[in-house]
Amino acid sequence: MSLSDSVKISEGKSYAYLVHSSFLTVVFFIFGFLFPWCFLLIFPSLSLLLITTGVEVDSRNNRVRNYSGWLGNRFGVWLPLSHFQKVRLEEFVVSKKSEGAVRFNPTSSRTYDILLLDKYGKIYELNDFFEYDLALECMREIEKTGIEAENAYALYTQSLYQRKRRR
Repeated sequence: MSLSDSVKISEGKSYAYLVHSSFLTVVFFIFGFLFPWCFLLIFPSLSLLLITTGVEVDSRNNRVRNYSGWLGNRFGVWLPLSHFQKVRLEEFVVSKKSEGAVRFNPTSSRTYDILLLDKYGKIYELNDFFEYDLALECMREIEKTGIEAENAYALYTQSLYQRKRRR
């Protein structure tokens, strides 16, 4: 497969394994002085910090995958796009009150999700991006394969803007 057939939308480094890496590093420092072979734990613990995530769209074979990359290799399950009729970009905001010593502090997380819809109405979440530009790029790349695209986030913000202008 040539490079022009596959488009990689990378989110960059994933810190999903930060706890695992920290645990291995702590074990290394605790037992490293007692057991010299424990120095071998530092290499896998540091390499866990090199994991990247993203979405790869293969336009030639009409498929897409959510991947995790480690040391230059990308791993993930390819999904054939022929099963899906529409790709949708939506914004999700999850708010939660976190307890503090004195008061409750509201915290929120905002993601831009790429959803694939099949002909039966089932929804498959391909990926959730923290940046709108990456999600929009992913939606446009999938749209180039011939799947109908809907940017629900842009439609919502446009309707809010129009309501604001009417006031």
